[in-house]
Amino acid sequence: MTDFAPVEYTCPMIDGIIDILKNIKDNNKWIMEEIVKEKPDIDHIVYLLDDANDNLERLIEDDIENVRNANQVLRDWGNSLLNENDEKVKTIDELNDELDEAYKTIEEG
Repeated sequence: MTDFAPVEYTCPMIDGIIDILKNIKDNNKWIMEEIVKEKPDIDHIVYLLDDANDNLERLIEDDIENVRNANQVLRDWGNSLLNENDEKVKTIDELNDELDEAYKTIEEG
């Protein structure tokens, strides 16, 4: 089936967001385990927290907005196709009415 959608698939976008969130979750788990140690690696904890903040900022400002925009484009496109379809159905109905009238005229002949 040919895909005429005006945007790329959004699933890879969503997969990227999920990967980042899983990474943040894994890092947070490591941080929590590290904090309870007698001598935690503070430098690495700070690095991971900074990285998590950067990733969350990117998710909020870019990735999730890209998915939102793609969904809006798809909604608009779908509504446009629905409107075009409604117009074509209306035209078909009008042509069928004209055809019925033509048959009646021929039969009355």
